[in-house]
Amino acid sequence: YDNKQINCDSIGRIYDWESAFNACPEGWHLPSKSEWDTLIINLGGMNVAGGKMKTISGWNSPNIGANNSSNFNSKSAGWYNPTNGFNNLGLNTLYWTSSEVDSKTVYGLMLSNSTEAVYFTQFAEKTSGYSCRCVKDKRE
Repeated sequence: YDNKQINCDSIGRIYDWESAFNACPEGWHLPSKSEWDTLIINLGGMNVAGGKMKTISGWNSPNIGANNSSNFNSKSAGWYNPTNGFNNLGLNTLYWTSSEVDSKTVYGLMLSNSTEAVYFTQFAEKTSGYSCRCVKDKRE
């Protein structure tokens, strides 16, 4: 965020879509929308999963529903848009999926300080900067 190392240390990094794929180590991958859906279902559904994924601190108030009971440890990293720069630190964070909508956009998962719900957006431009999580590949 803001290309400052101190922000990388405290909230992590944000990546464009291609870089997010490369951030995953060998044997791991960027999750699909379906894989995110599975996590959300296991956390009790769209209306409460966000609170279970958000850290208690590191978000602007009110940080509704944040309890991090899943140990997902999501902090608010905001996002980056090439036109508008860095946005919404403390308010939101968005995570990449590997699921494309079209040649320029993919689905993104959004967490917000104003709700314990999670949302999918289909307007995640591949050149924007979002957070990423990698999941372990299935063993054959």
